Amino acid sequence: MPYASPDNTLPSPLTSLIGREQNVASLRHLLIQDDNPVRLLTLTGAAGSGKTRLAIHLGAVLAGVYPDGVGWLVSRIIRHLRTHPERLKNCPILR
Repeated sequence: MPYASPDNTLPSPLTSLIGREQNVASLRHLLIQDDNPVRLLTLTGAAGSGKTRLAIHLGAVLAGVYPDGVGWLVSRIIRHLRTHPERLKNCPILR
């Protein structure tokens, strides 16, 4: 599965995904229904329930569906701020 590539900033998983086939199938259907891919999906749940691992796996599975690739939002923000550090001064979290 393509975890890291120029168009894909997903972190490499440390573990395999076990027993989540139904979740992956349901979320895949939700994301690519009607040939109109969703651009952002939020997973919620209790701490330690596997949200991050599921998101990484789902991103890798769907990498080819999105022409611009898939990305880990944190990685893209960091990459953007490295090339545009002046934008940090406008970040409301850092005020």
